Amino acid sequence: MTVDSTGHEGAAPEPDDWPPDARIFTIRAVADDAVPSLAAELPISATELGTLDGDADHPVQFCSVLLEPPVKHRFETADAARYEREYCDRDDDGEFFMVHVALLGPRRPGVSLAPGARDALVDVAYVVDLSLEEDGVLNPAKVDWAGGAIVDVEGSVPAEQATPADLPTVSEQTPAPVPAASTPEPGSPGSSEWIREQLDVRIAVLSRLAGEVAISEVPVPTELAKGERQSNTAPQYVLDGAQFWYHTRDPKKGFVWKTTNNPNELIYWCIDDVARGLAWRWTQQTATYKTMPPAMAQRTLWAPYWQLLMNALDTKWGAITGRNIRDLL
Repeated sequence: MTVDSTGHEGAAPEPDDWPPDARIFTIRAVADDAVPSLAAELPISATELGTLDGDADHPVQFCSVLLEPPVKHRFETADAARYEREYCDRDDDGEFFMVHVALLGPRRPGVSLAPGARDALVDVAYVVDLSLEEDGVLNPAKVDWAGGAIVDVEGSVPAEQATPADLPTVSEQTPAPVPAASTPEPGSPGSSEWIREQLDVRIAVLSRLAGEVAISEVPVPTELAKGERQSNTAPQYVLDGAQFWYHTRDPKKGFVWKTTNNPNELIYWCIDDVARGLAWRWTQQTATYKTMPPAMAQRTLWAPYWQLLMNALDTKWGAITGRNIRDLL
């Protein structure tokens, strides 16, 4: 589970990263064929992320949306391989997947979902494999159909999608911010080369510490060119002069952008995500994981190991992670 280490949440580095007229859907009712999990969370706000073409069985254009709140979707243990592990958990009722991204498409071709539409009947599909966005078209193997819903559509752009200049930038949790007016020279602190080197060194250390789990099993942050569309499959960072942006996934909040002008803070965000992922995979592989309630596994296995990994790298980082874990749990 992702922890926002500083509380700085922002927007995409470029407005073009989001649809120019991002729609906000309000899912306020469900059709008779809707699954219980969809009805349980009403009303649901759904922010447009992009569009996706349908297939022969669904000849409409789908809108990819971020759900708030996310939906707890039950699945059979035998099908677990279809679901992104980081968002899978279990409780007394069995296994479930936290759905953050869904597809909305008009049930009848020709029906408009333009801003201002009211009482529109849509088909809802839970996205269980976030690599779907890379396919460009509907892939039934990467979604679970959730039935129909009634939505209203607004056309305003959410406040969290403001431009970088509108947002707070500096965290007080790491020292020595880089002056926002300067652009780092190649190889100097804050430059692309320097950040990649800092990440590679620390990820290599984490790999040795967490020998039971391969780095390839967890998402590793990568650089995204300014102006390019972010991926929802792994964390990414953008260098905009001396301004640094970080895109990651929070199981409670969905996809978020964070911003800072301190390169050390960016390094912390990246490494904390890797350590969190390694700790979660390690937890799932322990003999006791399936014998205890999820909350106990998080408190006794995942959280201590996550903080241990961060302490092994830097005790100051470990302290920050520890505070965030306490807030989370």
